[in-house]
Amino acid sequence: MKKIITHISCVLVIMLSASEANAQANPDGSQLSLFYSYAMPSGYLKDNLVSAGSPRGFGLSFSWKIAPKWRLGPSFGFQDFYEKGQRELFKPDPATDISAVVSHSIQTYPIQARATYLPTADKESPLQPFLSIGAGGAMINNRELWGMFDVINSVNFSLAFSAGAGVQYAIGQAKKTNLFAAVNYNYIPYNKFDIPTLNSINLQVGVTLRVNSNGRRSGDYYQQMPNPRMFNRM
Repeated sequence: MKKIITHISCVLVIMLSASEANAQANPDGSQLSLFYSYAMPSGYLKDNLVSAGSPRGFGLSFSWKIAPKWRLGPSFGFQDFYEKGQRELFKPDPATDISAVVSHSIQTYPIQARATYLPTADKESPLQPFLSIGAGGAMINNRELWGMFDVINSVNFSLAFSAGAGVQYAIGQAKKTNLFAAVNYNYIPYNKFDIPTLNSINLQVGVTLRVNSNGRRSGDYYQQMPNPRMFNRM
């Protein structure tokens, strides 16, 4: 596990270093995105643990333009899955019967390197479709309760991958702000407590702000002011 975490950390550091160097050369290409996420469980998660959708999710991402149609950067997220099941009868051993209501509470915290492809970025249109892929890891808080008693209460790290598609729309005369909507499929090979995966389909809506590498919005008022030294030459 430590080796996996080390490898992922190295990839993120290299990616951020390369992206920051590119951002210095192309400051108008840096963006900050904030989004809300509604997740629908998929596969084993839906069939055996939590069947209800989760409206408790959010995230943010940074990205830098690395090519005319490509962006790259880190993405951070949170999603909370919870479901209280029916009362069940358990037999921990042949001489014991336990009747309890089973509850599952699972929180995921994905941290990924994400690449985004905009196929029509060279077109002068405010409406732009995009595709994205991500790879990294996720902290998983997994809790199973029988009544008020913890059967599983564990925090683990897992690999995490994602792929998605969406559309963004530029607003304002300067087109420095985008509204976007996307659908992402998240694959988490958990492989703990006889749980093979914790997959989900996420619906996201959010806003993207274009910023300079120094943190100011591109098109800032002071950046648009003329250089005072120009008037000294008149």
